[in-house]
Amino acid sequence: METSRTLSSVLWSKFIDLLDRHTIKEIAAAGALAVFACLIAGAWINFTAFGNLLIRLSLWHNGAVGKVAIAFVVVFAGKRIGSWLYATLFRLAFTLSGSEPPDTSDTIDGIPATDLEPLTRTTETGVTFTSEQVDEPAGKPPDKLNRCYAFRMTTLLFLIGILIPHVVAATPPPVDMDKLALAVATAETSDCTAGVGVSRNNCFGMRLRSGPFRTFASKEESYDAFKEMWPRMYGMRLPTRADAIKYTANPEPDRWLAIVYTVYNR
Repeated sequence: METSRTLSSVLWSKFIDLLDRHTIKEIAAAGALAVFACLIAGAWINFTAFGNLLIRLSLWHNGAVGKVAIAFVVVFAGKRIGSWLYATLFRLAFTLSGSEPPDTSDTIDGIPATDLEPLTRTTETGVTFTSEQVDEPAGKPPDKLNRCYAFRMTTLLFLIGILIPHVVAATPPPVDMDKLALAVATAETSDCTAGVGVSRNNCFGMRLRSGPFRTFASKEESYDAFKEMWPRMYGMRLPTRADAIKYTANPEPDRWLAIVYTVYNR
C-alpha cells in the first residue's frame, strides 16, 4: 500500500538526516555561531533598536536572563573555569617570581609520557588492542564529505537565522515616559494651565472609578500617577487610536493624538 508524504514531512526527514551526521557539540557550536552572526547583523541594521532590545531584555523580570545565564555557567562550567583560573594564577605566580613554570603538557600524573608503556586490552575473541589504537577515531568520513555537511548545516542555519535581524530591527524602541507624560498633559490641560489642571492639579484629566476627576496635591504628584498608570493600563508604548478612544472616551480622538505625537516628537 502506498503512502503519500507531504512536503513538510519530507523536509523534516531530510533535516533529521542532516542532523544525524553531526555530533551535538558540532550542532550547538554551529547554532551559537549563527545566533551570534544574526545579533551582529541586527546591530548593523538598526543599532538603536538593537541596543534598546538588549536593555529591555536585561531588565526583564528583574534581570532574569542574565541571572539564569550566570547560574548555568557556574553550574555547568564551574569546574572548567576553576581549572583555568588555577592554571592562570599558577603561571602568573611563576612569571612574577622570574622563573619558568614546569612543562606538564607531556606528563601524566607527573610521569613523562615517554616512560609509560601503552596499555593493552584483550577482547573475548583474543584480539589485543593498545591504548593508542583505541584512542584513534574509527569510521571518520572523508574531509570532503565533512566540508559538504558543514556547508549544508551553515546554509540551513543562515536561512533560519536571517529572520532574526529583521525581527530585532523591527522592534520598536521603548517609550520615553517623561516625554509621553508631557505630551498627554499638553493635549489634556495645556500642561496643567487649563481646566482641572489648574483647579485640581490634574494635568491628565484622570478620573476616579466612580466618575469624578481626581485631585492631586501638586502637579508633580499628578505626573507620577500618570507615569505609574500608563504602563499598567496601556503598556510601554505610544498611544494607538484605540488607546486614545479608551483614554479620552471620545470616538474621534484624532486631534488629541495629533497633539500627543507632535509634542512627543519635537
